[in-house]
Amino acid sequence: MRRLILSVAVAAGIIVPAATALSADDHRWPRSRPVRLAAAEILVMAGDARRLTEENLPPLRQRGVRDRLLGSMSGLPLLLRLAGHPAEPGEIESLRAAIAAENLATLRRNLDALAARVPLDTTGILPPDQRPRARRLALALHDGLCAGCHDGQPPDPDDLLPAEDLFQAAGTMPLREFAARLMIGVRGDTLTAFAQPLTDGDLAALLGLYLNGAE
Repeated sequence: MRRLILSVAVAAGIIVPAATALSADDHRWPRSRPVRLAAAEILVMAGDARRLTEENLPPLRQRGVRDRLLGSMSGLPLLLRLAGHPAEPGEIESLRAAIAAENLATLRRNLDALAARVPLDTTGILPPDQRPRARRLALALHDGLCAGCHDGQPPDPDDLLPAEDLFQAAGTMPLREFAARLMIGVRGDTLTAFAQPLTDGDLAALLGLYLNGAE
């Protein structure tokens, strides 16, 4: 999952052919589900604010996370309108101001409140699927899509948003946040209008794999 930026957030996304989805479950969550997309995006933003307040990130990584948060703000008003949860007056402006002023406590509190107002529906994705068949599916997906960028190498200290070890991220990040990053961090090709090509079953299987390890 090239540029699946976990912990540092999955926001850029990789291009995955639609035919890559291996699960028999044909429910692809973003199809006509703007509420879920908005909720996942907000939860990732709240997770970025959490990282800035809780984790001792290197200065360059802090800058990358802040830049991604500012970028996410640009599309947030439209995303909220499409989801039927329009932003309240001054809400987006106050979030931008908190980032600019490095008022991280206020930023986190406001994003947590927004995430509570637009809660993420994880039906079909959580709990993680840890059955043997799901594990085989997840290993195939991981080896084919993710391992090239996310296995074996420590994050590049000179990269604003490095690809991180997904197994490590799953063990250190709140589960719903990790799921949200998976949900918005993968993009399809032109056949899916660049929407998420993986099914809920695919994502549930990947979550089970990352939580339990590859061995």
